Amino acid sequence: MKAQETMVRETYHAAGLDMGKTAFVEAHATGTPLGDPIEAAALGNAFKDSRLTIPYLHLGAVKSNIGHLEGASGVAGLIKTVLALEKAIIPPNVWFKELNPRIHAEKLKVKVCGIN
Repeated sequence: MKAQETMVRETYHAAGLDMGKTAFVEAHATGTPLGDPIEAAALGNAFKDSRLTIPYLHLGAVKSNIGHLEGASGVAGLIKTVLALEKAIIPPNVWFKELNPRIHAEKLKVKVCGIN
């Protein structure tokens, strides 16, 4: 988890991006009971202190709508994110009806699109 969190921060820094302006992240999120809480914690922790005007980081996962496409999963997530930006709509995650109890959404200041 700490390595993922560090990677996010270092990537933003290297690109000269302001983490405080990020309101949405398209996560890898495979729907596993252990992996999703680790990823949510890494993303929540990476962004929570930099967002002063955006109360929550919205997390999306295209896999929750179309399944895991193996090697094409990254491209599917990129396409979804581009469409979300173009349409100014973040589509909900339709397969997940309740939040994994190991994801501490309030503490992390995250919302999983379509769940909470």
